[in-house]
Amino acid sequence: MGRHTTYKHETEETFLHAAAEQVEVLNAALGGISSGRMRLHICRGNYEGPHTRDIGLYKVVHLLLQVRPDILLFEAANPRRAHEWRVLQAVGLPPEKVLCPGVIDSTSNYVEHSELVAWRLQKLVSKLAFELSSQSLPSCYVRTPMPGCLLESSATEARDWWPGWS
Repeated sequence: MGRHTTYKHETEETFLHAAAEQVEVLNAALGGISSGRMRLHICRGNYEGPHTRDIGLYKVVHLLLQVRPDILLFEAANPRRAHEWRVLQAVGLPPEKVLCPGVIDSTSNYVEHSELVAWRLQKLVSKLAFELSSQSLPSCYVRTPMPGCLLESSATEARDWWPGWS
């Protein structure tokens, strides 16, 4: 997420260098913890905005696959990110990595139909050939709305039925 915020006035090369250093530091800090017991939330931001300055997953996926956590939580319902499963399909995943897709758009006032959510999961499982994680959650994993957000609280409350949502 930092490419369009902290590093918005820097070159892409500067951002990628900093991101590689952050992966190194993160891995060192997590060295004593089993990689299978950790999850990494790949945050792209769920703020109100066009997200046209976000960096593409294809430009950072090589870094994300180097992190120690084996469980990768990624957005699969966000309108700007829903296509990026193709990047994961193209690069392939190491056998120890587990995908945990976010299949409910937490940035919309629409409460998505359960059949749409099921369709997203089925599409991802068939295209990426991964075992469905019972940890799949709403696309951002963070309860929305936030202060200043234009989402109705009733829409986020209706999503509370999702298993594992706390």
